[in-house]
Amino acid sequence: MPKHPVINLTAQYTFSSPAIVRNYLPEALLPEKTLLWLSEAFISGDALPGQLILKGDLSQFPFTHQNGIFTVDTTISNLVFHFSNEWPNITDMKGDLLFTGHSMQVTVTHGQWMTMPLDAVTARIPNLNGHSHMELDIHANTQHTQTPTDTDTDTQTQTQTHRHRHTDTHTHRDTHT
Repeated sequence: MPKHPVINLTAQYTFSSPAIVRNYLPEALLPEKTLLWLSEAFISGDALPGQLILKGDLSQFPFTHQNGIFTVDTTISNLVFHFSNEWPNITDMKGDLLFTGHSMQVTVTHGQWMTMPLDAVTARIPNLNGHSHMELDIHANTQHTQTPTDTDTDTQTQTQTHRHRHTDTHTHRDTHT
């Protein structure tokens, strides 16, 4: 018989609003700055359906040494995301939010930042519990419509692709945990 409680749980859930996520954050496991950032990041949006998997010896939670499984996988839709007071919110976000152990990854398939539509954004914090950095991989397609000229009667649309890989250990919104 195991010395510590062992769990094997898979559960489906739906949060009625992204704003209530703050009520379910593991306060005992996360630094205060991380808790504050996460509790303010999810402003509004559609209900959040997802799946929780928790398997292993509970004394080893959140299983950072691969000795168990802890994942929270949530589908996001029409989310308004607040990264920092110095940055405009990202709106109309659609994609996936994944917590695994102490890491968090957001994969956005659609969103709007200022006037720029986003079609592929990945943000990852490898360690929410320790000194970590945020990694951003942004791919955005923007369409610019040109006004017709005397020689060109058709409106032209150009697509530009911006790819940016950013690893930052210091941000204005102290994500350095």
